[in-house]
Amino acid sequence: MTLTRQGNLIDGAYHGDRRLSGFAEGNRLTGRWAGPPSFSEPLNAGRFAFTVAADCQSFTGTWGFGSNSIGGGDWSGQRVATQDRLEMVRAAYLAVLGREADPTGLNYWAGTTLARFNIEAALGASEEGQRVAAVRALYRELLLRDPLGADNAGLRSWIDSPLTLEAIRAAWGAEPEVQRVLAIRNLYRELLGREDDLAGIRYRASSPLTLEGIRAEFLNSDEYRRRMGG
Repeated sequence: MTLTRQGNLIDGAYHGDRRLSGFAEGNRLTGRWAGPPSFSEPLNAGRFAFTVAADCQSFTGTWGFGSNSIGGGDWSGQRVATQDRLEMVRAAYLAVLGREADPTGLNYWAGTTLARFNIEAALGASEEGQRVAAVRALYRELLLRDPLGADNAGLRSWIDSPLTLEAIRAAWGAEPEVQRVLAIRNLYRELLGREDDLAGIRYRASSPLTLEGIRAEFLNSDEYRRRMGG
């Protein structure tokens, strides 16, 4: 079933060429259905009355022949998300949580009319979203990189662990990558008197240069010579 709405007026189709038209008031939809071959009363048209759920994801109601909205039977349905909506929700989950959408969440958000911006805001405000943001902040602080998108597997391993943020920080203290970033930052402080070149620090941290090689690079740089008065 597909329905369109203009103001309080609704129009739609179901089961191919069968038609619905009617009026919406609050969570109630009432109107006329019609189908082949004649699309007219008394046998091929009648009335319906639906009650829409509070989340707008489903409806229940009855239908009947002629001027009656009862007598024909019960009529219920559930919103079916389009493929575009499903893909949009999947993208929102990856952009905010760094993981694929679970079936329950996927169907729920795809069934709403919310824009991607609103869905991402809701995911970010969730308990999981706040933990993702906090762990990402640790990555940026200690490793000078954002794992979201580039290292979702690594990010999610920490998100899904039972460790607190302080325990994660402590665990990272012994990680070779964290130690290398810290050592390079110390070289910046010692030889260049600064550590504001975060992109440069990150670049050197991921390069094959040894710490001694980086030290030699700095000692031979114009910036070092200027600092030393040369």
